[in-house]
Amino acid sequence: MKLSDFLSAVVPEGIIVIGKKNDKGFRHSVAKSQADALKVIRRFAAGTDDIYFALASFKQGFHTNAKGKKVLRVRDNVKELKALWFDIDFKGGLSDPTAVVAALRGFSNATGIPAPSILVHSGNGVHVYWAFTESVPHARWQPMADKLKELALGHQLSTDAVCTSDSCRVLRPPGTKNFKEKGRPKPVYFLYDGGKKYDPGVLEVALGGVLPTQRGNVGAELCGLGPTPEYAKRYGCVEQEYSGAGSGTFEPVESLFSNITEQCGVAKGWVDDAGASCSEPEWTAALQLLKHCTDGELWVHEISKGHMDYDAGATNTKYAQRLENSAGPTLCRTLEGYRPAICEACPHKGKIKTPIIVGVEQSIAVAIGTALTSWR
Repeated sequence: MKLSDFLSAVVPEGIIVIGKKNDKGFRHSVAKSQADALKVIRRFAAGTDDIYFALASFKQGFHTNAKGKKVLRVRDNVKELKALWFDIDFKGGLSDPTAVVAALRGFSNATGIPAPSILVHSGNGVHVYWAFTESVPHARWQPMADKLKELALGHQLSTDAVCTSDSCRVLRPPGTKNFKEKGRPKPVYFLYDGGKKYDPGVLEVALGGVLPTQRGNVGAELCGLGPTPEYAKRYGCVEQEYSGAGSGTFEPVESLFSNITEQCGVAKGWVDDAGASCSEPEWTAALQLLKHCTDGELWVHEISKGHMDYDAGATNTKYAQRLENSAGPTLCRTLEGYRPAICEACPHKGKIKTPIIVGVEQSIAVAIGTALTSWR
């Protein structure tokens, strides 16, 4: 399969976004057609940067939103999509492509979802695509993606759940290299091309006709979380977070991460294992939350140092990138994508939209004085 055929299969025509990532950060480029996108990818791929493409077409290129912020790859700007997808990492029991294919076969047999159209080896995992016969509007695509995500979680298929339902998502194009592991670039290449494209209506029927398995229960350690504080119920709306999720406005509050860990089981887990079980996207979400906490900087390394790939300098750089953006705090629904069982059992579920608000104390002065002196 040629890269041009791949883009045609999974990306709508129109305004297309290509990105490249290096130590200096992430840079977006706008292409006005698939042919232009192909040229940008090939030009970027000649270097040593990680290359990405957005799965959506967009209404317009870089523009200033109602808040005066220059934006591009945000949900409000998504126009159409032409595929559903999974991002599956090689971890746990899914250590190689053979294991991933076996898991996908089991998922399809259990749910009735047809076999994927295309599989791409990402270097550290597999990208799975269900290509459409035609592009669909964002409003039609989103319920399909949400249902696919729900099914994957219900059947305990180990995917990046947030990725599946994120219309702004970028993935790696075949023919490039994965430079995530320094000194060991890995090729990104096609594993499978079944040549099958699905009528969106057929997939809608398949997705709508399957009830997800009940999610498992979580341990008793979450039973100690208290009821939703009254003050927290005032904050029901958040601005766009770093991933493009969310809408509305967020009233800045003084919030302590030390308090959040007493009310949010996901945050408590980050502290308990020092980030050992965090994927990179979840870790980024954690740092985005810390950015909005009064004591956030104190916890950056505490929730990172347990991971096998921990590097103090890289952690500082990652957090600095969070500080530079103007986005709001991480949403509960984003964290639920990573830790569905914990969030399902949370007493605050459905009552708040971001954990940042359960870190607020009635008396901020007392809270800060207590938390910062007793942090260690």
